Amino acid sequence: MLHTEIPSPGVNGVHLGPRLIHACAIAYIVGIALAVLLHRCRAATGGDPAPVEEMAIWGVPAGLIGGRSRPATPTIAQMR
Repeated sequence: MLHTEIPSPGVNGVHLGPRLIHACAIAYIVGIALAVLLHRCRAATGGDPAPVEEMAIWGVPAGLIGGRSRPATPTIAQMR
């Protein structure tokens, strides 16, 4: 049998008190923090930080749009 979609994970996030922190939010925060760290490291060692800035300017919005469009997109099973 050919699987046509990736199953969702069983855990949606982490509860911190009354708040639910979704897994996608954690991934966004980690990615942005790594971009900031890479930017600072390149600037401290005398490298050109412009490529990191350009990747962050395009990558963060693209990741947010792509990550949020997945739940809004119907699956193949829903389209049948």
